[in-house]
Amino acid sequence: MARFIQLFSYALLAWLVLPGCAEEFHGRPPLEGELRFPLGLAVDEANEVLYVVNSNFDLAYESASVLAVDLGTHEFLDTSVAVDSFPGDLLIHSRDDGKPGYGYVAVRGDNSVSWFQINPASGSVELTCGLDSRNPGHCEGTHVVTKGLIPSADDELVLEESSIGSDPFALAWIPGNEGEKNFLVVGAMNSGRLSLMEIQDDGTPVLVGQTDLLSGLHSIAVEPDSRVLYVTNKSYPVVHRLEVVRNGSGPSLDIIDALTLPAPFTTSDFARGIAFAENGNKVLVSYRTPSSVIVLDGSAERGTFANSSLKVIPIGGKPGQVRVFPTGPDGQDLAYIPCFNDDVVWVVDPAELLPVDRIKVGFGPYEMAAITNDKYKKGFVSNFLQDTVSVIDLDPSSPYYHQEIAEIH
Repeated sequence: MARFIQLFSYALLAWLVLPGCAEEFHGRPPLEGELRFPLGLAVDEANEVLYVVNSNFDLAYESASVLAVDLGTHEFLDTSVAVDSFPGDLLIHSRDDGKPGYGYVAVRGDNSVSWFQINPASGSVELTCGLDSRNPGHCEGTHVVTKGLIPSADDELVLEESSIGSDPFALAWIPGNEGEKNFLVVGAMNSGRLSLMEIQDDGTPVLVGQTDLLSGLHSIAVEPDSRVLYVTNKSYPVVHRLEVVRNGSGPSLDIIDALTLPAPFTTSDFARGIAFAENGNKVLVSYRTPSSVIVLDGSAERGTFANSSLKVIPIGGKPGQVRVFPTGPDGQDLAYIPCFNDDVVWVVDPAELLPVDRIKVGFGPYEMAAITNDKYKKGFVSNFLQDTVSVIDLDPSSPYYHQEIAEIH
């Protein structure tokens, strides 16, 4: 109970200072080699590293931090970067050719996308936010992007300055076609703004297009074939679909349509996570009221939401992100949904439209990442209220399949 009272106090403090005031609080140097209120997770398969974001939720430190963990030993590597407080999604774009990769964090404290470089080293990696910064371990300057120039709504030939919106929270990656640059999509939760950012050769994200949706925007998933974006909203029972359109004035984000989801109760808390399964044929949305997974039909004609709702699957309290991995007994997709209130990860079979397992983890599970290659079959769950990351066995042939086998502290 004491931990929850403490968390409530921190939440009240965060509400009072967010957005725009986090820089007024100066605590200890950013946390390294230890977890505290961890949120975002991402696996870097090329370098065999797990990245974990400490959120600085209680403002005990100068800023949040991104830490690196060895996938084999579960030990912290001697490298980290600092970003402003209250981060959202973490996205890693690594390379397997020995060249530097990049990491991107949506940061609510300064309404930015902060990014860092991943330099492969002998048996390890080095994280840096630019050798020209005052401190290579702190993301600042060109490594903190809050705005950019986009075509004016009145005149496509005129560029006007625009911000990426209030409370940037969601990130998604759209790979470019051959000869084209990759895109990063940023969703701002409070303002509902969706920003399209083009990734330059040095990793810099540059704002090139925007569209405004409803406030409460939460998560983004990219359909694997068409690269259509599906965007959930926690304040309204709706999923928007958008596409990237290249035209004379540059790339833009255009709304295709929207689907109204079931809303059986009067509430202000609806959809959270979203993910594709079975090569895009199923769309899974985690829902707060009631606590469930809504399965949508992604196999219909790509230009329509026809025959969209397949089933509503009840699960535990406060489901969050939805992650899909090929970890079934025969390599089929399974969906994993951390439920914050129940301290478990629910496992749903998208083919059978049924829950098939519940994995006990730490207190307040939030995010899940995984590696499922020939060397490792592990899942990782950030336990926000316990300051740990649970390590889950995802090998169907193992006697410890779907069990917690280790904790990262």
